[in-house]
Amino acid sequence: MVRAAYDKISSLVHIPTQERILFLRGSLDENKTDKFARMEEGKIFRKENQTYFIKRKDKKTRLKLIVAILSAPIRFDRREGIRRTWMNQCSSEEVVCRFFTDSLSDMEPNVRSVLVNESAKYGDLEFMPVPKGYNFGLRLLWLMEWSVERYEFDFFLRMDDDYFVCLKRLLFEIPFRPQKRLYWGYVHCEVEGLVRIDEGFLLLSGDLVLEFTSKRDKLLCHPFGDQTIAIWINDVQDVIFFHDPRIFHDVSAKVPEFKSLSKMCLKYISLHGSYLHEMLIYWETSSKENHSTYWVPSIQPISNLCPLSTHFDWRAMGGPPYGYEPKPCVLKPLWDIGSMHRGRNMM
Repeated sequence: MVRAAYDKISSLVHIPTQERILFLRGSLDENKTDKFARMEEGKIFRKENQTYFIKRKDKKTRLKLIVAILSAPIRFDRREGIRRTWMNQCSSEEVVCRFFTDSLSDMEPNVRSVLVNESAKYGDLEFMPVPKGYNFGLRLLWLMEWSVERYEFDFFLRMDDDYFVCLKRLLFEIPFRPQKRLYWGYVHCEVEGLVRIDEGFLLLSGDLVLEFTSKRDKLLCHPFGDQTIAIWINDVQDVIFFHDPRIFHDVSAKVPEFKSLSKMCLKYISLHGSYLHEMLIYWETSSKENHSTYWVPSIQPISNLCPLSTHFDWRAMGGPPYGYEPKPCVLKPLWDIGSMHRGRNMM
């Protein structure tokens, strides 16, 4: 009976049946813990007069950075632009880059077929079991859990698929940055109560990610990711807000000067509003740079750059389309905002 039960569970969690040690784990996205309790690794687990063994996890790969790129299912053009350019620098053992898109179950059959083929071809596309549409808070939490389950890492980058990234420079810079409590990106400082880092290019130190995932059942989620993380940050002490002006926040495709900008990665870390055409141009330009070291600017106190309080209050948004009351993440809340976030139509 033990063997039969083992074979059944193995088929669910993709563990070879020839192994005699069982690793029971709940589904990361569905949190299925009704049948099997979360048990300490390496210990015996007894249930209903049957005995199982918990497999000791292999040591996780150590990384400087995880890059989680959110991409709408139909945005193959953007994913291809990234694959043909800066994602080539993800071949290093110190970084992992992945695209994340909607669940296959939420797609039209023709779209699903294309995405399955794309995933099989490139091996860099993951499907999130999160309801489609504006559920970026839930997606952010799922991305963190996906990362923590697989890796140990210094920093986590959540980004949109229309950013060109000077990844070589970013990887060089990470060891020189505070490794704890760092909240890094483009800071919005326009309205009292709404100071936050834009979710389009959001860097978090690994300790923050671990802290958030450890208390997932107590977290509040919001349809927008930047508001979600800002709400979570409210409850963390001694957070370092790092407003980085080298993250170009406007649409770079509308700025002709960028197409002929020399030493791009000496001046910037990322460029927003970069589509397939721009990605190729920026990559050609930056590939001519041959730098082994980079200047690492100091982090200015946020109080010197933004006179407003860093405590986030979602009510200051004033209602839709951006102001919504957060709800417990554990309830997997849905907001009736739209069925799918496609991003800008510009290519």
